[in-house]
Amino acid sequence: MSALGQVMLFAHAVIMGRKPARCHSHIESHSLDRTACHLADEEGLMIRLLKCLIVLAAAMLCIFYAANNVANINNMYGVLSYVLGNQEHVVYPSSFGPSITMPALIWAAMIAVLIGEFGAGALALKGSWDLFRARRKSADDFQKAKTTALIACLVGVITWYGLFMAIGGAYFQMWQTEIGMASQADAFRFAAMLGILFLVVQSRDE
Repeated sequence: MSALGQVMLFAHAVIMGRKPARCHSHIESHSLDRTACHLADEEGLMIRLLKCLIVLAAAMLCIFYAANNVANINNMYGVLSYVLGNQEHVVYPSSFGPSITMPALIWAAMIAVLIGEFGAGALALKGSWDLFRARRKSADDFQKAKTTALIACLVGVITWYGLFMAIGGAYFQMWQTEIGMASQADAFRFAAMLGILFLVVQSRDE
């Protein structure tokens, strides 16, 4: 075979052998990248949907507790009058401030509690829907959609931490009785849970 023929065969081998191999490698790499991106998108969507669900669960918790308070409104009045009246305080029998025995003020406290619980529940319900609608949008849009859900968490924290623990526990010293202590334990659990939920929902999603 002549030198020219050998050069032509070599060139043909290069063109038909190595170049397709490089193209195949490039296509395979591109396919892997697309698969990785698809898996990342699916994982991100799953996390977004789970955030919708935990906010919805918070909504149900707040609304169900508020609804049961309304269903047992007379018992709720009795418990609050017992707590606000500083009844059966043995460990710390005295308080720097006055107790509350006026029915109008007790009803006002009940209304404040119900507004906090129903308000947090309604906001969380809307917040969950906002997150669900924005589940396939950009990271910035999904972050903006979290506003109502985050407000719901804070309203719940104010209700159970502010009303039950700060005012009920510190001012009215409800921790001294069995009924008050049980309410304090529940209030701490709800406030802590909603505080953690706030941090989880607030964390950025890509």
